[in-house]
Amino acid sequence: MSFLLNRLLGRIPCIFALCALAACVSAPHADSLRWTRKEVVGLTMTLDDPVKEEWYSFHQNGSVSVTYGEKNGWVAAPLFEWKIERGDLLVLDLDGKVFQTFRLVGRDKHALKVRNKGGKTVVFKILNA
Repeated sequence: MSFLLNRLLGRIPCIFALCALAACVSAPHADSLRWTRKEVVGLTMTLDDPVKEEWYSFHQNGSVSVTYGEKNGWVAAPLFEWKIERGDLLVLDLDGKVFQTFRLVGRDKHALKVRNKGGKTVVFKILNA
């Protein structure tokens, strides 16, 4: 009996290591924050970029007003839909395909730092702070 107990006790560090590894792997994105519906509804934000134009206004009914294009150039202004999936904020086009993804990685009262669909980390100014 003590032989089995010693073998089991000798493996406890391995068991803890495996549990910790499983927790890290199963977390959707431990390096970021998670969006909530309360934070998104009513949010209006614009990309902090000297060339690109991206502006989003998120509505309670699940629609999002979008303006995107180039400053001093072409712009489009579609009305899309939004949803939160696994903590990420998704903007969906009229066919239900992902137009843009916002993975929240930082925030303060006036700005949001997000990782977008292309994997680039960008900053959006909050216009209704």
